[in-house]
Amino acid sequence: MTRSRIRKISQGVLSLAALLCPPAHVLACPACGPLPEPSGLEVHEWGTFTTLNSSAGNPLAGLYVDASRLPDFVFGLPYFNYDAEKGWASLDRLRNVTVKMETPVLYFYSRKEMAVDVKVEFKGGTISQWYPACYDCESNPAGPQVDFAQGTYPGHVGWKATVLAPGPDLPYTTPGATLEWLAPRATTANQLRGQHGEIEKFLFYRGLGNFPSTVDIHFMPDGLLRVRNGGAEDIGYLMVYERGYGTLEQPLNESSIGTVWYQGPMKAGQEMTFKRDKPFTDYMQANAAMDEFRLQMQKAGLTAEEARALLNTWYTGYFIEGGLKAFWILPRAQVDRILPLEITPKPDKLERVIVGRSEILTPEFEQVLYQAKASGGFEARFGKDKYRMAFLDFLAKDPDWHMGTGTRPASSATRGAGSAWHVPGQSGWASPWFPGMGREGAFDAQGRAIPGAAPSVR
Repeated sequence: MTRSRIRKISQGVLSLAALLCPPAHVLACPACGPLPEPSGLEVHEWGTFTTLNSSAGNPLAGLYVDASRLPDFVFGLPYFNYDAEKGWASLDRLRNVTVKMETPVLYFYSRKEMAVDVKVEFKGGTISQWYPACYDCESNPAGPQVDFAQGTYPGHVGWKATVLAPGPDLPYTTPGATLEWLAPRATTANQLRGQHGEIEKFLFYRGLGNFPSTVDIHFMPDGLLRVRNGGAEDIGYLMVYERGYGTLEQPLNESSIGTVWYQGPMKAGQEMTFKRDKPFTDYMQANAAMDEFRLQMQKAGLTAEEARALLNTWYTGYFIEGGLKAFWILPRAQVDRILPLEITPKPDKLERVIVGRSEILTPEFEQVLYQAKASGGFEARFGKDKYRMAFLDFLAKDPDWHMGTGTRPASSATRGAGSAWHVPGQSGWASPWFPGMGREGAFDAQGRAIPGAAPSVR
């Protein structure tokens, strides 16, 4: 090929590039334009979607009661907030709340101070509580009731905040912060200044909604538990965990020990069947199972301290309170579809780890509910339970609605209010990677009991 021929071909390539992008950008990126400038910002998020299902896999409504009262400085829509002094909201006011979005927090990492604009949407629910103050907030609903099954509820919140430069922490402007509010601060993330001068370690929001879970869980007639991933994406980690419920006459069983039915991945469309495994035989075995949960959240994108902050915040609700529960890390694509997030300037890196949490009523515990209703002892047993409304929803429906799988309830069950790690001679509510936390004590890195530790975070 002659030199003149080569020169003509080269000129043609440059002419084509000039048509695709401005001349100044041809050398930088001939086909796609200039590379974006790095923002120097990294953002990490964690949170939980909670559902409660009958043994047949039917979602129960009424999940709008906070497990514990948030601090008074948290902002919220009065329509959706439970008032501890006035009591429960009317059953008719909020209808078909089948999902609780609990404590998503956003952490920001930057080497310099910068202003950020953050907007979150909730496809299928309301963002009913938040902190610090927002500039783009939902309106308090009008009318006597809100039915979350009627279309997709358009929740949203927006903040303008300043990511402060790294350095000594400023005093927090949040007097009266609760223990569960303090736990998420245990990271090296930058502090933030809200638009009204609030100083905090994270952006916080919480909500209520109604959307179908891609993970279907129900009991089979033979007593096995069937779990199916009905989504289009693989699930990197799933754990099925149980601590017992109890009979109506004997609701507490302090010797109850945690049991993991399954830990591992789950492919899209995969269906698995589990049976009760043997309870943990020693403390270190239990700790190893829970530590795997933390390691999988780190694999999904959280730092070790962020994963610990999540588990410290929800430790009691996840592991101490009785019940059969499935936890899984939602695929990132699902998170982005349900909770679209826009941050300006765009972060160089964005990690989002949302834990799906389904609590499943065992056939045995459903019999406890029926017995409580028949004996008139429901309010005495469940009047202050966070799932009171959902239990009433269960009892309001015909038993045939719940028994779609043909399960046959047993006559009794066991419920525990003791430690998930409880074994003879080792009482406490802690694991080695939760130092300084325990009801009657805590444990050091070798699993030895430490008496006199502080109360559990949650």
